Amino acid sequence: MKCFYCDFTAFSGQNAAADRYVSAVLAEAALYPDVAVDTLYMGGGTPTELTAAQLTALLEGLARRFGPLSGLREVTVAASPQSAGTAKLDALAAAGVGRLSFGLQTASDRLLKSVGRNHTFADFSAVFRAARERGFSLNLDLMQGLPGQTFTDVVEDLDAVLALGPDHLSVYTLQVEDRTLLAKREVELDTDFAREAMDMTLDRLAQAGFRHYEVSNFALPGREALHNVGYWIDRPGLGLGCGASGFLGGVRYETDVN
Repeated sequence: MKCFYCDFTAFSGQNAAADRYVSAVLAEAALYPDVAVDTLYMGGGTPTELTAAQLTALLEGLARRFGPLSGLREVTVAASPQSAGTAKLDALAAAGVGRLSFGLQTASDRLLKSVGRNHTFADFSAVFRAARERGFSLNLDLMQGLPGQTFTDVVEDLDAVLALGPDHLSVYTLQVEDRTLLAKREVELDTDFAREAMDMTLDRLAQAGFRHYEVSNFALPGREALHNVGYWIDRPGLGLGCGASGFLGGVRYETDVN
């Protein structure tokens, strides 16, 4: 089940709007009484911008509709190191979430600042360890080809994240999207650098025991993202929320955000 693709940061500090959105998503889920799911991914934007109470209401509502989340094969929530405090981690664990995906991007404080992130790698490490203490399986996103990034930065990123001990890594080459900070700065990808960085990454992660099982994804044995694998084998998926896409009855669809 592909559940959310919405920029939850739009609701930061707007609890009334976020409450209405949670209610709307649950109402949308009720429109599909015959759809059963075995995996759940809640992402796109940052779900952890919701309060702990809103996350609980959302996840409990989904459990009423689709069954206890702890009984699903996999439940993943995308989380931000800036907003995934201990109260939210506790709420996610209590609701039956077993897997978190953190958008780290880089371990370099210099580069984090350059791409508009307000946290440091030390901040991230503290949240990562708090999540690990609560038993979550953990994915980290890394980005290569960032403006000003050097080959040494890439090596240090891998050193830093492997030292933390994630179960899964998603490594992406920079794509500059319209109307983003990097687009406004007219950033362009150095394709030669990106290719060399990825070649090194493939070797390094293989040596560390990670299997390259999908274009951008690497996992320790048995830690592959089941929900993500479903995309590649054309499993049906129910998309709920703004901008979500789904695949039901052989038809692909996307919810317009305008």
